[in-house]
Amino acid sequence: MGVTDQPQIAAIVLAGGLSRRAGSMNKLLLPLANAALIVHAVEAALGSLATPVIVVTGHDALRLREALGTRDLIYTHNAGYLEGQASSIRCGLNALPQDIDGALICLGDMPRVQPQHLNTLVESFTPNAISVPTCAGRRGNPVLFPARLFPQLNKLTGDIGGRELIDNDSISVIEVEVNSDAIFYDVDHVKDLDVLTIHP
Repeated sequence: MGVTDQPQIAAIVLAGGLSRRAGSMNKLLLPLANAALIVHAVEAALGSLATPVIVVTGHDALRLREALGTRDLIYTHNAGYLEGQASSIRCGLNALPQDIDGALICLGDMPRVQPQHLNTLVESFTPNAISVPTCAGRRGNPVLFPARLFPQLNKLTGDIGGRELIDNDSISVIEVEVNSDAIFYDVDHVKDLDVLTIHP
């Protein structure tokens, strides 16, 4: 850790997928509360204790960057985004500064996640365990991985993300109560936006 002994936690926002279930449109560019869907996930990361915030692009990279404007972000492009979510996680990890102690893996299609949810995870950080948010006994996203597990994250393939490590009995997992069902809500279809109300 750094001189202050405060853990250096980054946020990686995954925004490279094809949005197959949303039809022909890129769901991350759909409008929600006067902004593109991706903006809400990125703003939550920027408003949290995590720094830097890395956005992994893939499909529609240019339009996503345009939607995010001049925000203070590090972009990295996943040319292999068709391989699935694991490839975007690898791309994000490779863009991290060397002194990072851990990384929040955030999904670009979860607009109800708030900075305080991310901060609760950051404050729970330990170098030897994964921090997973829970509400009413159910696990959700985003998830905080310590740097010691980055090599194992880099070995993952397909579209399951870090779930393989979370379910591994040999790896410690801290369940962090966040008292919000925002950690479950992702947008898969355009109609999901019709019933969405953003709240803490």
